[in-house]
Amino acid sequence: MKRGSWILWLALVPAFAQIRMAATAPVVPAIKAPPPGSSLSALEKNFDDNLQITGVPDRLQLRGFTRALRIDDYGAVFTAEVDLVAAPTLNPFQMSISPQQASEVHQRKLTNLVLLRKTMREMMTTSANALTALAPEGHIVVAVRLAYQSWEQREGLPAQIVMKASRQDAQAGQIQTTEDQ
Repeated sequence: MKRGSWILWLALVPAFAQIRMAATAPVVPAIKAPPPGSSLSALEKNFDDNLQITGVPDRLQLRGFTRALRIDDYGAVFTAEVDLVAAPTLNPFQMSISPQQASEVHQRKLTNLVLLRKTMREMMTTSANALTALAPEGHIVVAVRLAYQSWEQREGLPAQIVMKASRQDAQAGQIQTTEDQ
């Protein structure tokens, strides 16, 4: 009996060593700005890096790499697809999501949506400063599609966010935003 209690005690020791992390509010870290004259591929990488650090500690999840296109007589277009948070998925071990879980995921996504908009605006400004070969009246467009699962609550969450401005307007912070439901 004594030996059995020692084994039980030793088995439980790691449970007391678990460190609980304090919850912190998600933040938008300082956007890393690319140097003036950067190529589209350098801007793609820069956008990916900035999207991946948005929302720390509850980060955005990239669903693919940012893609950029240079269109003659128009400007530059950047597209990305993200999930606002890492949400639970339905699988053989978890056949349903409770209403409480769905509500919690929805709140986390609403919080990160605000941060995504801020990150996108900063990306518009930094790309306008980096694309020195683009004429001042040339356009810059940043479009982000948002990924959702079938069980998610979608109230207040757009399907995509598109920001656009001329290079000159983006440098001045005058950016048009549209969101599709």
